Amino acid sequence: MSKRSNASHSQWSDLPIDLLDKIAGCLETQSDLGRFRSVCRGWRSSAPPPPPLKASRVLRLPWLPICDEFDEPYYFGLKEFTVYSIEPLPMDCHYKPLTTPRQLPT
Repeated sequence: MSKRSNASHSQWSDLPIDLLDKIAGCLETQSDLGRFRSVCRGWRSSAPPPPPLKASRVLRLPWLPICDEFDEPYYFGLKEFTVYSIEPLPMDCHYKPLTTPRQLPT
């Protein structure tokens, strides 16, 4: 590794614990917490591990069985992720844009 990459690596791992606590407190999903904890050993120790899955919770997940062309079954399960949708505001909301939209070429 170059000296530059070592320096940037150590800067991330040397963030103050109080700052890491604030960051960890803002995480909303288990996947975000997992990503946070995977940065380095210091970050992993600053955030609590996610609670273990209970067997009853795992069994309640809907499984989708599919058969391939040889009639061999395989299964799909749910995966947690976040989706954000952008929707237009109602015309009567009385908001003004911060900038004017650019004219599209015709």
